[in-house]
Amino acid sequence: AKEKAEREAKRKAAIAAAKEKEEDEAEDDDEKPAVAEDAREELREAVMRTHKALVENIQKQAAISAELRHFDDDLDVHADIEATSKAITNETKSRAFGTMVGDMWREMRSIARPFYEERLVEEHEHLEKQEPHLRKAFQTAKKALRGMGGE
Repeated sequence: AKEKAEREAKRKAAIAAAKEKEEDEAEDDDEKPAVAEDAREELREAVMRTHKALVENIQKQAAISAELRHFDDDLDVHADIEATSKAITNETKSRAFGTMVGDMWREMRSIARPFYEERLVEEHEHLEKQEPHLRKAFQTAKKALRGMGGE
């Protein structure tokens, strides 16, 4: 009778251990989708982050290109300065002051232009060098997300 009770206790312990192992495995299975979803979310964020960086790079390049083209259009710049100096003349009722400010802006522009233009060219070149790396990072992130079954 004692042996029978011991065997019954061992059997019950083995059944309880098996059930516990089954529950642990079920919990692990529940955690796997959560981990996969977290990884997918991180990849989505990486895609958005790399896309944003690429778009910002391209937009900066376009803005710098437009500004560099604006440097070549001296007539437009002089017209802007002239219009502003006329507005100052009208507001202050002093033709001499408006003319002086306009002359000052023209002179400042002629002095600063070569340095500013050089800085813009350097920044544009730097952005152009970054663009292929940003494109590659974006494509890599998109591929990784697609590989996980994301969008």
